[in-house]
Amino acid sequence: MRFQDRVAIVTGAASGMGLLSAQQLAEEGAKVVLTDVNLAAVEAAAADICQGGGAAIGLQVDVRCYEQIEAAVDKAV
Repeated sequence: MRFQDRVAIVTGAASGMGLLSAQQLAEEGAKVVLTDVNLAAVEAAAADICQGGGAAIGLQVDVRCYEQIEAAVDKAV
């Protein structure tokens, strides 16, 4: 597992390329922090990763807002 004991933050992770990236990182052993403006969708995506045996949390983050990005990084750490 290439990313064992690592934490990855993925933006736009509720769908599309962001979700696929988050899923792949989780499969490779990373603990994944999924972020997106759509809270319900990002929480559902994180729950799916956890149900598949991965470690993930979903957070509502607008990447245009520095305070939200900072809070997501703090949570990841």
